[in-house]
Amino acid sequence: MSSSNFSIGLPRMHLEPGEKRVFLPEFIAELQKIGFEVILEHEYGSSIGLADQDYLKFAYRTKFTNLEQIYQQDHILVLRYPGDELVRMIKPGACLISMLHYPTRPQRVALLSFQGIHAISLDSIKDDSQRRLVENLPSVAWNGMRISMEALKDVYPGSGFEHPQRPALRVTLVGAGAVGKHVIQAAVSYGDPQFR
Repeated sequence: MSSSNFSIGLPRMHLEPGEKRVFLPEFIAELQKIGFEVILEHEYGSSIGLADQDYLKFAYRTKFTNLEQIYQQDHILVLRYPGDELVRMIKPGACLISMLHYPTRPQRVALLSFQGIHAISLDSIKDDSQRRLVENLPSVAWNGMRISMEALKDVYPGSGFEHPQRPALRVTLVGAGAVGKHVIQAAVSYGDPQFR
C-alpha cells in the first residue's frame, strides 16, 4: 500500500504548558511530497509563533482540524507520548509514531497492544552500530537540571536558595556519557541561564 492511501495527523502537545516541540512547515511539505494526506491540529505551530497560514505557504494541501479528529487518522505523529487518555481515542489498526520508551514503560506497551494500535517508537530507531538516531541529549540534560533546581528551590533550608550568602551547591554526576557531558554545563547555569 502506498503512502498516498494514508492520512497522517499531527496534534499539538497538550501535557505541559509552554511546550514548543512541533514540526516545521518544510517537513510537512516533505510528507505531502511522498504522498501523505497531512492533517494538523488547529494552531499547530502557535507555540513557536507560526500560524496555520505559514504551513499552507509550504504545503498548500495541508488540512486543519480539532484534536479528536487528529487522533482518528491512519497515522498519528507526535514527538512526546500524548498520554493514555488520548491514545484510547486512536482507532484500532492505526499507527502511533512517538517517543514511546518501550523498555521502561510496560503498561504503555500493554495499552497499545490492547487497543490494537501499531506503534513506532522514535527512541528505538538505531543505526547499524546501535546508536539512537532520534535524540536531543542537550535538552535531556538541561531539562533535567532545570527541573531539579526548581524542586531544590522549593525545599532549600534556612534563608533560602536565592540568598546571596548560601553555600555553593555540590552536584554529583554519576557517569559521564553522552548526556552527562551536557549536565555539567547545565549545572553551572542552574539549568536555566536566565535564572543564573
